[in-house]
Amino acid sequence: MANSANAYIDLWTFKRGDGGGTEVFSEVKGVVDVGGFGITNDTIDVTNFSSGGVREYIAGLADGSDITMTLIRDPAEAEQEGMRADVNNKVNRNFQFVEDDGAGTSITYTVNMAMVGWVQGPAYEDKSTIDISMKISGTPVES
Repeated sequence: MANSANAYIDLWTFKRGDGGGTEVFSEVKGVVDVGGFGITNDTIDVTNFSSGGVREYIAGLADGSDITMTLIRDPAEAEQEGMRADVNNKVNRNFQFVEDDGAGTSITYTVNMAMVGWVQGPAYEDKSTIDISMKISGTPVES
């Protein structure tokens, strides 16, 4: 929850694209945590003799963040199995991260992801989990 002056609850939905021409996105179920996503610009040092003894920089190429999504493991959940297959097959996949403020306003971030890895966390007395690692490829599109 945000601070009490402007409190609201972010409601997130995560969707995996099917890769079709008119792409259809289906909800990934069982998500319990997602590492932050966004981009960071490299910095290019443009310090020169006229810089007055201080370094100067400009923004360089943007790099998408590495993201780990933790899910409650469910082998019957088609999108989870699809994500594991994407990693195994070394493919990129489109995802939508939909943020709803609980008051009817939503923002959709569509991102292309290089599917990097998966790690299962078997458990005896707790829920079993699976972590899916991804890397943003290109520019996230906000709508």
